[in-house]
Amino acid sequence: MELAKEQRNAIFRAVATGGLDPSECELNYETYLTIKHIPTGSWLLAPPVTDGPRFTMWRWQIGTDPAITIGEPGIAIDLNQLLGSITNWSNQIVDWIDAPDLWELRHKWKNLSGRYNDGLNTPFTPEEQEGISAQLADIRASIKETYALTAEQEKNLDARFEEAEKASKRLGRKDWVLLFMGGLFSLILTDAITPGIAEHILTMAVHGFDVFLSAGPRALPGRAQ
Repeated sequence: MELAKEQRNAIFRAVATGGLDPSECELNYETYLTIKHIPTGSWLLAPPVTDGPRFTMWRWQIGTDPAITIGEPGIAIDLNQLLGSITNWSNQIVDWIDAPDLWELRHKWKNLSGRYNDGLNTPFTPEEQEGISAQLADIRASIKETYALTAEQEKNLDARFEEAEKASKRLGRKDWVLLFMGGLFSLILTDAITPGIAEHILTMAVHGFDVFLSAGPRALPGRAQ
C-alpha cells in the first residue's frame, strides 16, 4: 500500500488532534496501515481492501484493554473517513493514561485498613492528630497546585478534608481509614472530582498516613517521646 505525503501528514494531524504526541507513535503502511503508540503499546490496524486506499474491519487496542473491531464486514471507508477513527483512538489513549484503575486504588486502601484488628482500632494521640492535619493540608495544597479545580471541586475537597480532620479526633485509626476512603470514593462516584485527582490524593495519602496507621500510638519520626 502506498500513501502520499499529504495522506501521511493527515494521519499525523489526526493523532495530534486526539491528544497524543505523534513523536511517540510509529506509522507503518507496507501491508496494513498500522499506527503504534510506543509508551502504552496501543495500536490501530486497518487492512486495505482496494486501491485508494480503502479499509474495512479496522481494529484497535487501547493500552492493556482488549482489542476491539471497529469496522463492519463488507463496508469499506476511505482514508479521510478513517481519520476520525484515528483521532478517536488517540483520544481514548489519552483518557486511558489519565484514568487510574479504581479497583486497584480501592485495593491499596483495603490492604492498608486490613493490617488492623479490632485491638488496633486505637485512638490517635494528640501528636498524631496534628500530624494528620498537616498531611491533609499538604495533600490539599498539592492538589490545588497541580490541578485547575473548579469552585465546586474545591468546595467538595475542602469539605471532605475538614470532615477527615475532625474525625481523627474522635475515631480509632481503622475507622478513620474507612471514613477517609469512603468519602473519597463517594466524590469519584458522584463525579465531584476526576479519577486522576483521586489517584493523586490516594497516592499521597497511602504514603503520608502510613506512619500514623500501620501500628499503634507511637512517637512520630524526629519528635521526642
